[in-house]
Amino acid sequence: MKNRTYSELQEFKNRRANIFASLKDSVMILFSGEEGAWERFRADSSFVYATGFEEPEAIAVFAPKMDKPFQMFVRPRDPAKEIWDGYRYGLEGAQSVFGADATHDIKEFYNILPSLLVGTDRVFYSLQGNERDINVIRAIKHYVSTQGRTGRGVLPIFDSKDIIGELRVIKSKQEIEWMKESCELSAQAHKNLMKNVKAGMNEKQMQAILFDEFYSRNAHREGYFSIIAAG
Repeated sequence: MKNRTYSELQEFKNRRANIFASLKDSVMILFSGEEGAWERFRADSSFVYATGFEEPEAIAVFAPKMDKPFQMFVRPRDPAKEIWDGYRYGLEGAQSVFGADATHDIKEFYNILPSLLVGTDRVFYSLQGNERDINVIRAIKHYVSTQGRTGRGVLPIFDSKDIIGELRVIKSKQEIEWMKESCELSAQAHKNLMKNVKAGMNEKQMQAILFDEFYSRNAHREGYFSIIAAG
């Protein structure tokens, strides 16, 4: 996560320009996801597509009508926790590295969200059926209640994938290059496994050969879960 190049970050900036063009007067809310107790965290694909940011407990709000249209809510830096959990960019890094127009502590999201909805006609947000949905809808209702008698009980909510999915259909030159690199790495890893697999090996030993190739060649992680069977 700490080695994004300038050209990579520019790619995310270009994507956000396309998102804003698609949103017009709407607002989009994207969550990175929450970290589990044991499993390795993988940020939501739509969130990473739009921001390049891969930390848990982060939120991006795209509000084209705001003076600061790209705002991020992230975990603050915490040197003590970072010793165990890994590096955090914090509020400063989310702005200076990832180009957010404004950044806030993640704990302030539900308090600030109503102010980011000013002038919007609908909200793009992927409902997950959890407590987060309840809090987002509550914040939207709070905003509507401050607008006087509009005749609306709540702003209409559409799935953010309606926009992100359309944008992801057409790949940029940078995306095609990334895909080629990923496919090449994966192919070489599988070839290396086939060359080194021996009778009597168990699944863990085979997986170790495969993953060693991935990570020795600087992959952030495997792109998909592996099903490795022997016997």
